[in-house]
Amino acid sequence: MLSPAAVAAILKQEGFAKLPRRADDERPNQPRPVAAEVADVRQLDLTPRVVHTKFGGLFLFLPDLVATGLDAVLARCGFPGSEMVPAGCALRSLLALKLFGNARHRHVMGYVLDEGLALFAGLNAIPKRSFLTEYSCRVPPSCYPRLMRRWFDTVSRLGLRWGTSFDLDFHTIPFHGEDALVEKHYVSKRSRSQKGVLAFLAQDAETRVFCYANAELRKDQRDDEILRFVDYWKRRTGRLPEELIFDGTLTTYARLNELNRMGAQLITLRRRTPKAAGGDRPDPDVGVAAGRTGERLSRLPDAAGARSPDQADGLRQAAPSVDRRGPGA
Repeated sequence: MLSPAAVAAILKQEGFAKLPRRADDERPNQPRPVAAEVADVRQLDLTPRVVHTKFGGLFLFLPDLVATGLDAVLARCGFPGSEMVPAGCALRSLLALKLFGNARHRHVMGYVLDEGLALFAGLNAIPKRSFLTEYSCRVPPSCYPRLMRRWFDTVSRLGLRWGTSFDLDFHTIPFHGEDALVEKHYVSKRSRSQKGVLAFLAQDAETRVFCYANAELRKDQRDDEILRFVDYWKRRTGRLPEELIFDGTLTTYARLNELNRMGAQLITLRRRTPKAAGGDRPDPDVGVAAGRTGERLSRLPDAAGARSPDQADGLRQAAPSVDRRGPGA
């Protein structure tokens, strides 16, 4: 027996053209995909009616979104939009998938017929996967810092309490393209370095809210990012962060000494590596007891002294021992 592909290849070799596609009325009567409407805010129908949706919980967030004036904030920040899908509708479409669960924009095709999801976004139909994928590429990088500043000021006016303790860390977003300008960074989930975008994140240790992010970092800029966060927080709140918690490899001793001179309180979580004592980054053994037991490190050794093996040995002897065996060992 010949397969349909083999029959088609034989007919092509003999010079036969493909048969024309049948029109819809010529096809057998069977179930067919339902085409969703094109997203257009001008077609939004707000007449009173009953809507059945699995996204009903999203509407609990609407009072807070209205209070923040999200559409006006996005307009002042320069986010792109159109007459059919304004910037506010596009952001609410992306936000809805995250508020509902961990769905990404590529999963939206299973919900394009849900009227409640479209109503939350302020549209007659939710935008399709192609639009949501393209939208993030249309946003100029300069829009994100402006949005971060304006959003912080907006939620502060609404009474959101400022955090006091912050977890700081880098996160690598893997890049699978062929752009030669993308640097390699360490991906902890895969225990290897690969091409990716390096992002710095500051998270409120109590509420778990991300209050600062920067995804435009290169390797030669990463050591200074903690200072940029401290400067950002001081400009927005008028005071230094009360407590910073981070891994000892996040920055160098020179930057840590700058934080000390500012009066910032630090808790460092350090890893033991044999060759770290002679480098510019902090020695994992120096002050490790204070970092592991949760004591504040209000003062660190001088940058030059930290690189001295004799002084480092003295600090190791002065530090109390830490049981690393863990519970039940």
